[in-house]
Amino acid sequence: MDTKFKLKKKTLTSRGISISRKELQKMCMRACENLLELMPQTQFQEDSRTDFTVEEAGILERAGFDLEMKKNMGTEDPIAKGISEYTAIICNSLTVEQVAHNLGVEDSRIRQRLTSKPPTLYGIKLNSQWRIPIFQFEGNYIVPNIDKVISRLSPELHPLAVYKWFTTPNSDLVKDEDSEGETILSPLNWLRLGLDPKIVIDMAADL
Repeated sequence: MDTKFKLKKKTLTSRGISISRKELQKMCMRACENLLELMPQTQFQEDSRTDFTVEEAGILERAGFDLEMKKNMGTEDPIAKGISEYTAIICNSLTVEQVAHNLGVEDSRIRQRLTSKPPTLYGIKLNSQWRIPIFQFEGNYIVPNIDKVISRLSPELHPLAVYKWFTTPNSDLVKDEDSEGETILSPLNWLRLGLDPKIVIDMAADL
């Protein structure tokens, strides 16, 4: 484990993360290992899809990984980047107990929202424990109408694909800025601004 891992306690607490830096480091390593388990222990060919089953390749491609013409690209490797991004999502997440405390509800209410069909809170099951990405929250509140969007997402989507979709500007989401022109927003920022959620809900259903 890298002993040079540095992260200030203030950086964690200011984002509602109450676990220790050591615990966070261990969790990040587990998240990285969790994603690596999707990958077989083989050498990549020019087309990396030949190294995976159809199901494995589908999962990785839906998460945004480019499996074609794989080269030795070091830190620019798209698979390595995807692993680091996924790990960051897990590390930048909360437990059921933390979310329940922040929202002022019982733990059981959070678990109910995570497991209902469809769910109204987005969570990632890691080693039998729920991790809840904080992009869904504004302080101690849930982003307006994000529960309706989450309920329309396919359960087959990889967490990285979900996060990227929520946070990437989409040309279908344009906000007029009067004299300043137009601004292209991400689905997450569209919801944060309290704009009509229907368009985002419909987009989520089509992913």
